[in-house]
Amino acid sequence: MNPEALLNELEQDPFVPLRLRLTDGRAVEITDPVSAVISNLSVYIFKISRAHRHLADDTQLISLRHIVSIERVAPSGNGR
Repeated sequence: MNPEALLNELEQDPFVPLRLRLTDGRAVEITDPVSAVISNLSVYIFKISRAHRHLADDTQLISLRHIVSIERVAPSGNGR
């Protein structure tokens, strides 16, 4: 995956949540565009805390070469 392709998806207006499919079979979701930071070779994905928007409950570092595909995910509509 090249960084520009992922950046284009994150910059969609309105933003649609994304699911990244990885080479090892895992799927990682990006529910907020500010929760992902892209570098030339990888993407950092932060799981934002419900208690405080400036805290992360978890962080994942994913090599861009391990992203097989990007899927747009329909919003859940659960109001969260």
